[in-house]
Amino acid sequence: MDEIHTAGVWRWTARPRVWAVVVCAATAVVLLVNLGGPPLWDDDEPKNASCTLAMLAADDWVVPRFNGALRSDKPPLVNWLQMAGYALLGDNESGARLPSALLTIGTSLLTGATAAVLFPTLPLVGLWAGLAMGTCVWTGIAGRAATPDAGLCFFTTLALLLFARSVRDGGAVPRLSWPAAATVGAALGAAVLAKGPVGVVLPLAAFGMWGWWQAVMAGAETSPTPRSLRSLLVHAWRSIPTAVAAVRPITILAVAVVVAAPWYGLVWFRTDGQWIRDFLFVHNVQRFAGPLEGHGGPPFYYLVVLAVGFFPWSIVAALTLADAWRALRRPQAASGMRLLAAWAVVWLGCFTIAGTKLPGYVWPAYPALAIATAAFLERWRLDPTIVSARWMHVGWTILAVAGMGIAIGVPVAVGTLGSASPLLGLIGVVPCMAAAVAWIAQARGRRGGSLAALAAAGCLTVMLLAAVGADRMGRHVGVRPLVAAAGPAGDTAAWASYRCSVPGLVFYSGAASRNGAVPKCDDVAAVDAFFAAHPDGRIVTARAAVEQILAVAPPGHTELARSASLTRHKEYVLVGPAPSHGTRRTAAHTDLETRERDTRR
Repeated sequence: MDEIHTAGVWRWTARPRVWAVVVCAATAVVLLVNLGGPPLWDDDEPKNASCTLAMLAADDWVVPRFNGALRSDKPPLVNWLQMAGYALLGDNESGARLPSALLTIGTSLLTGATAAVLFPTLPLVGLWAGLAMGTCVWTGIAGRAATPDAGLCFFTTLALLLFARSVRDGGAVPRLSWPAAATVGAALGAAVLAKGPVGVVLPLAAFGMWGWWQAVMAGAETSPTPRSLRSLLVHAWRSIPTAVAAVRPITILAVAVVVAAPWYGLVWFRTDGQWIRDFLFVHNVQRFAGPLEGHGGPPFYYLVVLAVGFFPWSIVAALTLADAWRALRRPQAASGMRLLAAWAVVWLGCFTIAGTKLPGYVWPAYPALAIATAAFLERWRLDPTIVSARWMHVGWTILAVAGMGIAIGVPVAVGTLGSASPLLGLIGVVPCMAAAVAWIAQARGRRGGSLAALAAAGCLTVMLLAAVGADRMGRHVGVRPLVAAAGPAGDTAAWASYRCSVPGLVFYSGAASRNGAVPKCDDVAAVDAFFAAHPDGRIVTARAAVEQILAVAPPGHTELARSASLTRHKEYVLVGPAPSHGTRRTAAHTDLETRERDTRR
């Protein structure tokens, strides 16, 4: 007898309200625990957070600016949402990241709801899909980041759900209704405000591919005799108008334009078109044509990204692909799987051929991967004969091996930054224990318990990596430790940078809140002029340039602290006035002196 009929707990959990609460709780654990603990990472987080503060200081909701200059990298939806985050939690890391975390919790719920729509005969598919989306590694990273990615992922997933609900019962080639097309367009218009044209172009391409696929298969199924290759190609070409009519792309695009155009028109007018030109030609066309800022990669780049980013659910990736292939070969039941396949192929295919590659670019494809994975796992829970038990044992073994890798790799990685902590290796114990529990539960016929162990492994492992491991690493990375080393006087002192780009300095020095800027000195003469105007000023520079700064610095200036840069593979150094006698020593001072003693030894 099916497990769903023998375990009352699964019958109860299959209720939409129950599994939605479970998904919401698990994703909240992954994202909200110690949300503001780690510093703002990389370039994008401090730029977005500082841009929002500058817009608030200038009382300008239209023109994004960073460090006193026009910022054309991204549209302002992330900034508008961060304004609300600052109002709730203050001008800090938590306030900057809260909107992303809440949107990502919403994306997990939307993923579960979409799975339930596409596969209504699988009772717990919504639960597993929502958990897979909410507890994978990349969700723990991007869902905690103060970037536009969470907004793009949320609104494109919302459009996917609205589209799926509208076409699920419409026959072989269902036609999207006018109201449904309008709601899909409104969601994609918000996605355009989050990250630009990609928010509407790729979803429309995916919907169009699905409609064309449906039309081609419908014609092939009704053909009384096998068709030649030529006749199949002719039929595929003639199916394009049917697909276009079914999807209503003109309606979707028109509504998306109505939603997004007012701000784009205002920013064009306010900047004489400069923002639009820079955004479209630099941050869209050039990024697609070639690698910018060194962000390139081989053709298999995103296969590696998905293997790591979708962990721990990627341990059954091969089995999921095999199950999806079997589903696509069953025409009567393949409509939902075709939609998922079209969605994943468009997002992954587009960015695979693009010149610039970053892990977050394909995050909007994760809902489709999560739903396909959930469909396979739920089928296996109900019918273990669909796959050999040995193949599931391989999956649990991969989970355990990955746990051992985490136990070794995380302490080593954090230790290279000067913060050795062997206890971080205990994080790897979680997936190892989960693998053992899943194996035992499978042997006892409790396959639901195996999947619960997998979900628990994702939730706890990703939370610990993001909330504890990243916090520990952040103590010696980026600008925040340097500003802390400057002491209370650094809150009002003038700051500058020399021969290095340090976006976080704008946020942590307070320049963004004052609607000011941190000057970037390009030569020693500029450094000399800065110190002449600000005798007590602080400068952040690369380690190789410290002696040049000290040669022109006012008497009493010295090296105060160092910190690492994850993305630029260099060490930042703070040069400023030496602390006066009796001044309270900071953790950064103590750490610097300890490292100097170790170096001398």
